[in-house]
Amino acid sequence: GLLLSALTSLVLAAGYTGIAAVLAMRFHFNGRLHQTRQLWIFIAATAVGAAIIGAVYVGILWSAGIRVGESYLAGTFQFWLGDTVGVLVIAPLLMVAADPEGRQHVIQSWRKPETALQFVILLGLISFVFRSGAAPQQHFYLLFLPLIWIALRNGLSSAVMASGTVQAGVVLGTQIGSLQGLSVVELQARVTALTITGLALGIIVDERERALDDLKRSLRLAAASEMASAIAHEINQPLSAMHNYGSACRILLRQGK
Repeated sequence: GLLLSALTSLVLAAGYTGIAAVLAMRFHFNGRLHQTRQLWIFIAATAVGAAIIGAVYVGILWSAGIRVGESYLAGTFQFWLGDTVGVLVIAPLLMVAADPEGRQHVIQSWRKPETALQFVILLGLISFVFRSGAAPQQHFYLLFLPLIWIALRNGLSSAVMASGTVQAGVVLGTQIGSLQGLSVVELQARVTALTITGLALGIIVDERERALDDLKRSLRLAAASEMASAIAHEINQPLSAMHNYGSACRILLRQGK
């Protein structure tokens, strides 16, 4: 019905606008994931906000006689898990795309043959995990290996791309494999763990690179300062000697010698 569709759409729009407002006003979140603290704030706000939105959204559907899930709590949990992993996968991708530094980092990483090899292996493992007739839960852990490799070598920008690739594989795999609802929930839980792992590792790697850059910059400044001190010392020595000789000459001239 039109009224029910409008009401549920309003709940979703207001809910996620509220999450964005809390991140921006309360935590001064600028839409960039540059620090580990920002990541955990983003994850916590997303999880709590999605839970509240899910409770209201599913409650409206149940009150209208539309049964989502085996029970109200089960339906709310499925909504919360699906939307949480969706935000954790898609939002960082949009953040990287909107950040000039992030886009440049992606371009630089894809210039390396290693990056192409990493994603080829990732796609191969996704095909293996979600192959027809397979049980994805048994081999899903294999997807952690290329994701960790990608995050450690290329940082956050490539890690979010890898997480998005895995999520796309989950969507296609569940459609092709005709998995049951419980299996989808289990897969989404694993994707959540996979995504958080990739985001955390990517941010840690980026923070380490920035710290190394700052250290190199500090060392260069320290070296320049030492060189300037050495040059000043070398110049000051003959100037001091000349000053002393000049002072001695003036004294001798005043004494008439």
